[in-house]
Amino acid sequence: MCLGYKLNSYIHMDSQNHIRVQNQHLIDHNYIQHVEERIDGPYPFIDHNYTIPVIMIDDDDESVPDEVIANKPVIYRILPGIQRNTKIYVDDFGYKYYKKKLLVNKVTLICERQRNPSRRMCHGTASINKDETDKRISIGTPHNHNPPVIDLNVPLLRDALGERCLDPIRTESVRSIYNSEIIRHQEAAKNYTFKQTQARVKRMRRLRLRRLTIDYCSKSINRISTVHKI
Repeated sequence: MCLGYKLNSYIHMDSQNHIRVQNQHLIDHNYIQHVEERIDGPYPFIDHNYTIPVIMIDDDDESVPDEVIANKPVIYRILPGIQRNTKIYVDDFGYKYYKKKLLVNKVTLICERQRNPSRRMCHGTASINKDETDKRISIGTPHNHNPPVIDLNVPLLRDALGERCLDPIRTESVRSIYNSEIIRHQEAAKNYTFKQTQARVKRMRRLRLRRLTIDYCSKSINRISTVHKI
Protein backbone atom coordinates (compact mmCIF):
# COMPACT_ATOMS: atom_id res chain seq x y z
CA MET A 1 0.00 0.00 0.00
CA CYS A 2 2.85 2.37 0.77
CA LEU A 3 4.46 1.66 -2.57
CA GLY A 4 1.24 2.36 -4.46
CA TYR A 5 0.77 5.66 -2.58
CA LYS A 6 4.26 6.93 -3.41
CA LEU A 7 4.00 5.97 -7.05
CA ASN A 8 0.63 7.68 -7.44
CA SER A 9 1.95 10.85 -5.80
CA TYR A 10 4.97 10.86 -8.08
CA ILE A 11 2.87 10.40 -11.19
CA HIS A 12 0.45 13.26 -10.44
CA MET A 13 3.31 15.65 -9.96
CA ASP A 14 4.60 15.10 -13.46
CA SER A 15 3.22 16.00 -16.86
CA GLN A 16 0.57 14.02 -18.69
CA ASN A 17 3.11 12.64 -21.06
CA HIS A 18 5.23 11.46 -18.18
CA ILE A 19 2.18 9.84 -16.63
CA ARG A 20 1.62 7.75 -19.73
CA VAL A 21 5.25 6.64 -19.76
CA GLN A 22 5.20 5.70 -16.12
CA ASN A 23 1.95 3.79 -16.53
CA GLN A 24 3.42 1.86 -19.42
CA HIS A 25 6.50 1.18 -17.33
CA LEU A 26 4.36 -0.13 -14.48
CA ILE A 27 2.43 -2.45 -16.78
CA ASP A 28 5.60 -3.90 -18.28
CA HIS A 29 7.02 -4.65 -14.87
CA ASN A 30 3.95 -5.75 -12.98
CA TYR A 31 4.86 -9.30 -11.92
CA ILE A 32 1.78 -9.61 -9.74
CA GLN A 33 -0.67 -9.66 -12.62
CA HIS A 34 -0.92 -13.04 -14.45
CA VAL A 35 -0.59 -12.54 -18.18
CA GLU A 36 -1.66 -15.50 -20.27
CA GLU A 37 0.16 -16.10 -23.54
CA ARG A 38 -1.31 -18.67 -25.87
CA ILE A 39 0.85 -20.34 -28.45
CA ASP A 40 -0.72 -21.98 -31.42
CA GLY A 41 0.06 -25.67 -31.59
CA PRO A 42 -1.39 -29.07 -30.97
CA TYR A 43 -1.04 -28.75 -27.18
CA PRO A 44 -1.48 -25.15 -25.92
CA PHE A 45 -0.05 -24.33 -22.53
CA ILE A 46 0.10 -21.37 -20.14
CA ASP A 47 3.52 -19.78 -20.01
CA HIS A 48 5.26 -19.70 -16.61
CA ASN A 49 2.17 -20.64 -14.59
CA TYR A 50 2.87 -24.21 -13.58
CA THR A 51 0.14 -24.29 -10.93
CA ILE A 52 -2.63 -24.62 -13.51
CA PRO A 53 -3.15 -28.19 -14.76
CA VAL A 54 -3.09 -28.66 -18.50
CA ILE A 55 -5.21 -31.46 -19.95
CA MET A 56 -4.07 -32.79 -23.31
CA ILE A 57 -6.59 -34.67 -25.41
CA ASP A 58 -5.32 -37.14 -27.96
CA ASP A 59 -7.30 -36.98 -31.16
CA ASP A 60 -5.94 -40.28 -32.38
CA ASP A 61 -8.88 -42.64 -32.81
CA GLU A 62 -6.79 -45.75 -33.29
CA SER A 63 -7.69 -48.35 -30.69
CA VAL A 64 -4.90 -49.63 -28.45
CA PRO A 65 -4.53 -53.40 -28.72
CA ASP A 66 -5.22 -55.40 -25.61
CA GLU A 67 -2.28 -56.61 -23.56
CA VAL A 68 -0.80 -59.73 -25.05
CA ILE A 69 -1.50 -62.69 -22.79
CA ALA A 70 1.38 -65.11 -22.39
CA ASN A 71 0.84 -68.42 -24.13
CA LYS A 72 0.11 -71.41 -21.93
CA PRO A 73 0.75 -75.08 -22.53
CA VAL A 74 -2.26 -76.89 -23.93
CA ILE A 75 -1.18 -80.52 -24.32
CA TYR A 76 1.08 -82.97 -22.53
CA ARG A 77 2.79 -86.31 -22.99
CA ILE A 78 3.67 -89.10 -20.57
CA LEU A 79 7.25 -90.34 -20.20
CA PRO A 80 8.81 -92.96 -17.92
CA GLY A 81 10.04 -91.47 -14.65
CA ILE A 82 13.50 -91.85 -13.14
CA GLN A 83 12.24 -94.42 -10.67
CA ARG A 84 11.02 -97.68 -12.10
CA ASN A 85 7.28 -97.94 -12.81
CA THR A 86 6.76 -94.20 -12.35
CA LYS A 87 5.44 -91.59 -14.77
CA ILE A 88 6.42 -88.05 -15.52
CA TYR A 89 4.14 -85.62 -17.33
CA VAL A 90 5.69 -83.10 -19.74
CA ASP A 91 3.70 -80.25 -21.28
CA ASP A 92 4.40 -78.81 -24.71
CA PHE A 93 6.59 -76.08 -23.16
CA GLY A 94 8.89 -78.65 -21.54
CA TYR A 95 7.77 -78.29 -17.91
CA LYS A 96 7.78 -81.58 -16.01
CA TYR A 97 5.19 -82.70 -13.46
CA TYR A 98 4.52 -85.53 -11.04
CA LYS A 99 1.10 -86.81 -10.09
CA LYS A 100 -0.15 -85.42 -6.77
CA LYS A 101 -3.77 -86.45 -6.33
CA LEU A 102 -6.41 -88.43 -8.17
CA LEU A 103 -9.83 -86.78 -8.00
CA VAL A 104 -13.21 -87.85 -9.36
CA ASN A 105 -12.63 -86.89 -12.97
CA LYS A 106 -9.21 -85.28 -13.05
CA VAL A 107 -5.63 -85.66 -11.86
CA THR A 108 -3.73 -82.83 -10.18
CA LEU A 109 -0.05 -82.42 -11.01
CA ILE A 110 2.82 -80.59 -9.30
CA CYS A 111 6.06 -79.24 -10.71
CA GLU A 112 8.87 -81.78 -10.49
CA ARG A 113 10.94 -79.28 -8.47
CA GLN A 114 8.67 -79.89 -5.48
CA ARG A 115 10.30 -83.32 -5.20
CA ASN A 116 13.80 -82.13 -5.99
CA PRO A 117 15.29 -80.38 -2.93
CA SER A 118 18.46 -79.49 -4.83
CA ARG A 119 16.56 -77.02 -7.03
CA ARG A 120 14.76 -73.79 -6.24
CA MET A 121 11.21 -74.50 -5.07
CA CYS A 122 8.45 -74.01 -7.63
CA HIS A 123 4.77 -74.16 -6.65
CA GLY A 124 3.59 -74.69 -10.22
CA THR A 125 0.50 -76.88 -10.59
CA ALA A 126 -1.62 -78.26 -13.39
CA SER A 127 -4.47 -80.67 -13.94
CA ILE A 128 -5.37 -83.22 -16.59
CA ASN A 129 -8.33 -85.41 -17.36
CA LYS A 130 -8.50 -88.75 -15.61
CA ASP A 131 -8.77 -90.31 -19.06
CA GLU A 132 -5.18 -90.18 -20.31
CA THR A 133 -6.32 -90.36 -23.92
CA ASP A 134 -7.34 -86.72 -23.46
CA LYS A 135 -3.98 -84.97 -23.77
CA ARG A 136 -5.16 -81.50 -22.78
CA ILE A 137 -3.54 -79.86 -19.75
CA SER A 138 -4.78 -76.93 -17.68
CA ILE A 139 -2.27 -74.78 -15.79
CA GLY A 140 -3.18 -73.81 -12.23
CA THR A 141 -0.29 -72.01 -10.54
CA PRO A 142 2.31 -70.73 -13.05
CA HIS A 143 5.96 -71.74 -12.74
CA ASN A 144 8.60 -69.36 -11.40
CA HIS A 145 11.35 -70.60 -13.72
CA ASN A 146 11.98 -71.37 -17.35
CA PRO A 147 11.41 -74.91 -18.61
CA PRO A 148 14.52 -77.10 -18.51
CA VAL A 149 16.26 -78.13 -21.68
CA ILE A 150 15.73 -81.88 -21.82
CA ASP A 151 16.04 -84.65 -24.37
CA LEU A 152 12.66 -86.35 -24.36
CA ASN A 153 14.19 -89.45 -25.92
CA VAL A 154 16.44 -90.16 -22.91
CA PRO A 155 13.61 -91.35 -20.61
CA LEU A 156 12.56 -93.87 -23.25
CA LEU A 157 16.09 -95.27 -23.58
CA ARG A 158 16.61 -95.28 -19.82
CA ASP A 159 13.36 -97.14 -19.21
CA ALA A 160 14.08 -99.75 -21.89
CA LEU A 161 17.54 -100.38 -20.43
CA GLY A 162 16.15 -100.70 -16.91
CA GLU A 163 13.48 -103.20 -17.89
CA ARG A 164 15.88 -105.43 -19.77
CA CYS A 165 18.75 -105.23 -17.28
CA LEU A 166 16.50 -106.07 -14.32
CA ASP A 167 14.84 -108.99 -16.03
CA PRO A 168 15.55 -111.95 -13.68
CA ILE A 169 15.88 -114.41 -16.57
CA ARG A 170 18.13 -112.28 -18.75
CA THR A 171 21.30 -113.84 -20.12
CA GLU A 172 22.91 -110.80 -21.76
CA SER A 173 25.38 -108.46 -20.11
CA VAL A 174 24.59 -104.84 -19.42
CA ARG A 175 27.02 -103.84 -22.16
CA SER A 176 25.25 -106.02 -24.74
CA ILE A 177 21.86 -104.66 -23.76
CA TYR A 178 23.14 -101.08 -23.95
CA ASN A 179 24.68 -101.62 -27.40
CA SER A 180 21.44 -103.02 -28.77
CA GLU A 181 19.19 -100.35 -27.23
CA ILE A 182 21.21 -97.38 -28.49
CA ILE A 183 20.58 -98.66 -32.00
CA ARG A 184 16.85 -98.43 -31.35
CA HIS A 185 17.19 -95.03 -29.60
CA GLN A 186 19.95 -93.37 -31.60
CA GLU A 187 18.90 -89.79 -30.79
CA ALA A 188 19.21 -90.40 -27.05
CA ALA A 189 22.49 -92.35 -27.18
CA LYS A 190 24.68 -89.23 -27.11
CA ASN A 191 22.98 -87.99 -23.92
CA TYR A 192 22.90 -91.26 -21.97
CA THR A 193 26.17 -93.14 -21.63
CA PHE A 194 27.01 -96.71 -20.73
CA LYS A 195 28.46 -95.58 -17.39
CA GLN A 196 25.16 -93.96 -16.49
CA THR A 197 23.41 -97.19 -17.38
CA GLN A 198 25.75 -99.25 -15.20
CA ALA A 199 25.30 -96.95 -12.20
CA ARG A 200 21.51 -96.93 -12.53
CA VAL A 201 21.26 -100.70 -12.86
CA LYS A 202 23.35 -101.16 -9.71
CA ARG A 203 21.15 -98.77 -7.75
CA MET A 204 17.98 -100.45 -8.94
CA ARG A 205 19.32 -103.90 -8.08
CA ARG A 206 20.22 -102.80 -4.56
CA LEU A 207 16.82 -101.22 -4.13
CA ARG A 208 15.04 -104.34 -5.33
CA LEU A 209 17.13 -106.55 -3.04
CA ARG A 210 16.31 -104.29 -0.09
CA ARG A 211 12.61 -104.48 -0.83
CA LEU A 212 12.74 -108.25 -1.17
CA THR A 213 14.59 -108.48 2.16
CA ILE A 214 12.03 -106.27 3.89
CA ASP A 215 9.15 -108.28 2.44
CA TYR A 216 10.78 -111.56 3.46
CA CYS A 217 11.41 -110.34 7.01
CA SER A 218 7.86 -109.01 7.29
CA LYS A 219 6.37 -112.30 6.16
CA SER A 220 8.64 -114.26 8.51
CA ILE A 221 7.59 -112.14 11.47
CA ASN A 222 3.92 -112.62 10.59
CA ARG A 223 4.36 -116.38 10.41
CA ILE A 224 6.13 -116.48 13.78
CA SER A 225 3.38 -114.36 15.35
CA THR A 226 0.73 -116.68 13.97
CA VAL A 227 2.49 -119.76 15.37
CA HIS A 228 2.76 -118.24 18.84
CA LYS A 229 -0.93 -117.37 18.85
CA ILE A 230 -1.82 -120.96 18.07
